Amino acid sequence: MIVLLTQTLCIVSSFAGTIRITKFTKSPGTPNTTQTILFRARTEGEVEKVYMSIDGEKDIYFERKSNNVWELERKLTIVGTRYLKVTAVGKNNEKHYVRDTIEVVEKPEREEKTTSETTTERVFTGNIEKTTEEASSETTTVIIGGDDFDGGTYDEDSNVDDSYFDFAFSENMSALDEIAGSSVFMFVGDNTFIRRWEIKPIDETNDNVRSYIKNGYTLIPLRAVSEAFGAEVLWDEKSRTAKISYSGKTIEIEIGSYIMKVNGREVSLEVPAEINENRVFVPLRAVAESLNKYVYYKDKFIGITNNGQELSDSGLVLIRQAALRMMN
Repeated sequence: MIVLLTQTLCIVSSFAGTIRITKFTKSPGTPNTTQTILFRARTEGEVEKVYMSIDGEKDIYFERKSNNVWELERKLTIVGTRYLKVTAVGKNNEKHYVRDTIEVVEKPEREEKTTSETTTERVFTGNIEKTTEEASSETTTVIIGGDDFDGGTYDEDSNVDDSYFDFAFSENMSALDEIAGSSVFMFVGDNTFIRRWEIKPIDETNDNVRSYIKNGYTLIPLRAVSEAFGAEVLWDEKSRTAKISYSGKTIEIEIGSYIMKVNGREVSLEVPAEINENRVFVPLRAVAESLNKYVYYKDKFIGITNNGQELSDSGLVLIRQAALRMMN
């Protein structure tokens, strides 16, 4: 399921000239997994060109559809928050701009039913609603594009902090998306985690299995996180020891012990592994780093990335923001 969430975050330039952008909208070109978005700007005055920058990257020019209507169709393959700056240019290089955000979130489809059901697609763009019906397994695509800029002014109390624009401008968003797509993210205390931008249950049979903090250290569910990276996890009930095999490494963790073994070498743990909700929980940093992963933590948001894929502070903030919107 593709959900396009747009949030009005517009800052109108203070330049009081004879041209201005009076309306800026974002809507799906065709509601499918290509995530192709139609951007439309309406201008006032003698505007000669309109262009848009996404995340501070190269300017993309709109096509003039009429005297004061401009359109741009753009495929957005990156999941998360995109930061837009749209600029109108008049004679003598007179400019007026607005800033906005767009959220493109791809969520997993619901399990298909075996019986014939109704497929309904609703596209909200302004006041337009389109409904089609046909016999098929049940799937629903909801794309929302109604919170567009309509000549209003920026309300600092009700919108995302401007620092997110600065974060996006300082990041290589394509590289950031590549990192996010191969990493594991979760919030302490939540019973789900995010892998390849899909929300997955930590334990499909027990909603109470979730990461937590104990004695100042974060403990994570060993099997769920390890298997998310392709590791094999075995449990020896007799010795009460979990064994992880991953990328040529063997890690052994005994319940209650402050020592784990990595290829036979002893490594100290800040807190011992323990059983909670009939699942093995281990200290986050020690175990993740033993698997050659980087660990990040911000405001109870955990990020575990592959070796060589380091996140900046601003990159972590942007991913956390996208994760929050996915989960809300």
